[in-house]
Amino acid sequence: MTAIGLNTPVQMPAVAQVPEFYMPSMPPLHLLKSAGRTYRAWQYRRKLINLLRYDDSMLEDIGYTSAELKMAIQLPLSQDPRPLLKQFRAQRRITG
Repeated sequence: MTAIGLNTPVQMPAVAQVPEFYMPSMPPLHLLKSAGRTYRAWQYRRKLINLLRYDDSMLEDIGYTSAELKMAIQLPLSQDPRPLLKQFRAQRRITG
């Protein structure tokens, strides 16, 4: 007794060729996150620049000085200025 199809050759599926120029259907997620961080940092810098329109007495009421805001604006976009501004504010509380 022989099994049906035992002697028939089995065809293996062909291996798909990868083109030289491979383009995924979705961009890398780290690229999207990086672009989002840069955009939010740029937006925050724009808000700080708008604060510079106020005079020094109004900025003092908010808890900033114009010099501190200028220093925070000049930081690179990769560095978050909020910890620096918090540090300035804490130093001002200590020194009065």
